[in-house]
Amino acid sequence: MTKQKIDELLITKQGSVTQPRINKYCPELTIEDIYCIYNSVKPTKCLNANCNKNAIFRNFKEGYGIYCSVKCSSTCPLRIAKEKETSLKNGSKAITVAKSKITLMKKYGVTNAWNIEDVEKKRLSILQGTEEWKHKREQTNIERFGYVSYAGSENYYDNFDKIMNKTKETDIKLYGVEYHSQNEEVKKKQKETKENNGYITPDSLKSEFEIYRNKVRAITEKQNLTDLPNYNRRGRIDTDPDSYQLDHKISIFHGFLYRISPEEIGNIDNLQMLPHKLNRSKSINSWSLIK
Repeated sequence: MTKQKIDELLITKQGSVTQPRINKYCPELTIEDIYCIYNSVKPTKCLNANCNKNAIFRNFKEGYGIYCSVKCSSTCPLRIAKEKETSLKNGSKAITVAKSKITLMKKYGVTNAWNIEDVEKKRLSILQGTEEWKHKREQTNIERFGYVSYAGSENYYDNFDKIMNKTKETDIKLYGVEYHSQNEEVKKKQKETKENNGYITPDSLKSEFEIYRNKVRAITEKQNLTDLPNYNRRGRIDTDPDSYQLDHKISIFHGFLYRISPEEIGNIDNLQMLPHKLNRSKSINSWSLIK
C-alpha cells in the first residue's frame, strides 16, 4: 500500500480513514499501520523514560499521543521535573493571582478584568444585541400570530400539519411515496454514500448471516405491529421490568440455518409480543421448539 493508493482508496472526504474501508482493500492492516505508511513514520515511543511501550495511537488525523497511558503521564519524571520548575518559577497560586492583580492595577486601574471599561462595554453590547434580537422576534410573532412565541399560537399545529402535508405531496410527486426516504433509489443512494464515507460496513464485507438478519429486520419494520396482542405493553426492561418485547416465533437464527426466506421470518404471522425476561431466556431458539 503506497501513499498514492491510500489517497485514492482509503481517505474519506473528511480526511479520515476507517477500518471497514481498510478491510475492503487490505484487511491485514490497521488504521495505525496506514498512518505510519502515509506519513513515513515509525510508532512513537512513550515519553516516560521508565516505559518501553509505544505512545497511544489516537486516530489517522491526530496520530500518536505523548504517553501510552494516564499512569505513565502522571509518573513521567520529565513531566514532574517540569511542573516543579514551573511552580518554583511562578510561585504558588496565591502569588500568581496577586501578580495578576498588580498588573491589572498598573494597566487599567482595576484588580478584576471584568471591571475594565472596554471589557464591560463589550459584554453589555453583546447582551443588548441578544435582548434586541429576542425583542424583535417576539414582536414579529405577536404581529403575525398574536403570541410572543409562535409555538404557543392556536395556528401552530394547523400550520405544522399544512407543512407536513405539503412535504408529503411533494415527495409523492417526485418519489412516489409520502416520505422520500422510503424510495428505493433514495435508500440505495443513502446507503452508498454512508459506505463510501465509512459510516457503515458494505454488504461485501458482511457475513451471510448479517445480510440475512438485516433483510428480516427491514421486513419486520414494515409490518403493522399494532395488530399484535400486548403491543401496548411494549417497552424497555430498564424502565419497566414487566414490559414486552417483539419476538420472531421462528427465530432469525433458525430461519438462516434452515434457509427460510427473510419475507417469511419477518412477516406479521411469525411475530408476537413476549415479556422481556421470557424472550431473553428463549435467546436464539424458536418459540415452537420451547413452548
